[in-house]
Amino acid sequence: MRISRSPMLRAAIALATAFAASGAAAEPYVVGGRTLQLPAPPTLTRISGSLPQLLQSFEGYAPAEGRVIDVYVTPDDHAVFVAGGNGELLRYAQLGVQRASETKPLSAIGFRANLDLMERALEQSMPKVADETRKQSAKGDAVMKEIYGTEITTSISDIGYHGVYRREKWGLFFTATAAVDVNGQPHPIRVFTASSFAMIDNRFMTFSVYSEDEPPARAWARHTLDTWVDAAHAANPDDFRQEVQSLFGVAPAAQRPLLVLAVLFAVVAPAVVVVVLLRRRRALRGAGQRR
Repeated sequence: MRISRSPMLRAAIALATAFAASGAAAEPYVVGGRTLQLPAPPTLTRISGSLPQLLQSFEGYAPAEGRVIDVYVTPDDHAVFVAGGNGELLRYAQLGVQRASETKPLSAIGFRANLDLMERALEQSMPKVADETRKQSAKGDAVMKEIYGTEITTSISDIGYHGVYRREKWGLFFTATAAVDVNGQPHPIRVFTASSFAMIDNRFMTFSVYSEDEPPARAWARHTLDTWVDAAHAANPDDFRQEVQSLFGVAPAAQRPLLVLAVLFAVVAPAVVVVVLLRRRRALRGAGQRR
């Protein structure tokens, strides 16, 4: 006998499957006045509530148009930071939202209609990201100086865009690399990023996973991102009432100036924070060895 499944039951099964795949329970976050259920990326641990200074570091380099919701690190790094040390931060993730979509929900229909335009604009925006990074770096450097008490100057170079590797009606998934230099030291550190611009509950959200720029690490970053975003999307199904309230027409994400800031927010800014902390960790280790 064939058992029919109601839409609600199918949604529940999809949600349970997504959570099982992600390996993480969803946590409640308030985004745009609504509570969303957002799981942590597989194998990573959130820092909000336990590492406020580290979260403040990531917020310092974020453009004003974006809000950092949370940052996720490995359990080992989390334990080191909680104990007052400096973790390696070779693999981590950041969750964010564009503030414009918190003020007023965006149209999921408009997002779908402009995927082609958004993909082209994403590629065209990459050359401008470095220029925008220079404008944002001073703010972030000042925050890092306030937290850690040392003068810091950061720069970004060799930003590589590797294209969209996955496309859904509700999101674009792409990868990029960047070289980050701190205080003019030789041998900038390269960071690989797998990012997604996704519509979650009519909010334009950014999911980014960072790793070493090596084949196994890049594969880990893409897989972690896919699993994470799928779980978040399944946990927060579209709400017709939000769609009715949203703006129709061209999604703001398709506008190139805003997309440049979104790329900066998702790809570059978090990488800068980690390289600064890594340089500091190495300097402290070197000072300890000289004693």
